[in-house]
Amino acid sequence: MNMNEETRHEDSRGMVLTPMGEGWVAVPTGEASVVLRGFVRLNTTAKLVWEGIDEGLTEQELAQRLMERYEVDEAKAVQSVARVLGELRAAKLVEE
Repeated sequence: MNMNEETRHEDSRGMVLTPMGEGWVAVPTGEASVVLRGFVRLNTTAKLVWEGIDEGLTEQELAQRLMERYEVDEAKAVQSVARVLGELRAAKLVEE
């Protein structure tokens, strides 16, 4: 696969997002590679949360985006956002 602007995106954390199989991977570049050795696999929900974090969205705004995109109820969206954020925080990829 050719990596071009349509298939990769570098975010504000120094991670490059690129499609892989059914999901996405976030690969650290520059200083981010000192903190994280390897890559992070993201499903479509986690990718949506990841991009929303990069846009500066709040947890409620992230849940709203999930509700709109996947037509899930608020409880499910809030739960999904909390799960993804918990995993990203545990990996030290986002701050508290």
